[in-house]
Amino acid sequence: MALELIKKHIKCGLFHEARKLIENVDNIDYLMNDIGSSASQFILPSSKSVKNLVLPSSSSMPLTSNSNQQFYYEKNDENLPLLVMLSLIKDEDSALSLSRLLLEKGYDLSMCDRNGLCALNYAIALKRIKLLNLFLSSFNFELDSYYDCFRNTFLHYVFATNNKEIIKRFHDTYSKYYEWDTE
Repeated sequence: MALELIKKHIKCGLFHEARKLIENVDNIDYLMNDIGSSASQFILPSSKSVKNLVLPSSSSMPLTSNSNQQFYYEKNDENLPLLVMLSLIKDEDSALSLSRLLLEKGYDLSMCDRNGLCALNYAIALKRIKLLNLFLSSFNFELDSYYDCFRNTFLHYVFATNNKEIIKRFHDTYSKYYEWDTE
């Protein structure tokens, strides 16, 4: 019940109330149970939903705004993981504050939507530098083993933005753990 209420508060823009509820959650696993998928174990969408999904271009991912203009979100997707939902809040400071709280409580950053996209994908696509920095510093699964339902890695999304700051930040983080093939 708390998860539904938290999501309702977030959808209504009541971020302070959502924060209070998140702070009072004793078991963070409860907030991750509604989806049951992660970057390493998501169910591939049906061919019908794949046809409706547009891969990232140089501008952004296929996101629209709802009527109250507080969120970016995919059409007809009400079952987003909580951290993904937070990454779609237009007010980046609110999104950052609530995301940090969830991550500090142990929320799994690899929780994905039905297309295999996690909060980091949306932070990259929406060019949310503060969220990107938080997620990259909190990352708890291998950057090179992640892929979405189209077998795209984070690098596909990073270079699709054509944003030098995002490319540099991702390169710096990636270089700490992996060697770049410069040939």
